Amino acid sequence: MLRAIYLAVDKNNTQPFDVTRLLYFTLIREGISQNYELTSLGADPSLYGHMVSIGLFHIKKKMGFRPYPAKYMGEESLDLYEKLINVDKFNGIALSLAYENNDCNSNNLDCYVYSNYEIPDKERKKIMSEFFTNIIYKERCYEKSSNT
Repeated sequence: MLRAIYLAVDKNNTQPFDVTRLLYFTLIREGISQNYELTSLGADPSLYGHMVSIGLFHIKKKMGFRPYPAKYMGEESLDLYEKLINVDKFNGIALSLAYENNDCNSNNLDCYVYSNYEIPDKERKKIMSEFFTNIIYKERCYEKSSNT
């Protein structure tokens, strides 16, 4: 597995330059040229970045990314429990990935979908993927926050 970790900041840079995308592109290109089976852009505590918007998940899926449990990538210390208060920051809908059937010994994933509303079929299609054993919908479980 090829993995890169970096930090880059230049507050004085006025030119449009996205170091993150350049690093991703270079890392993926190098992984392909070296015939690596996997390329990791990092491990997140809840397997995919705490909570994820459907749009971000859909983009990553279309790019060919596949989430794996942290332990699969040698990051067992990153497992954690999440408490979700609301999904307002995610436009009323968010995803979280977990071990299949909450079995920490599983190498498979379930997807939990939390929303303020009943999820239309168009949005459900963005979530559907062969790498989820189960998709659990928790619809209408959060009221819109009065804090704006």
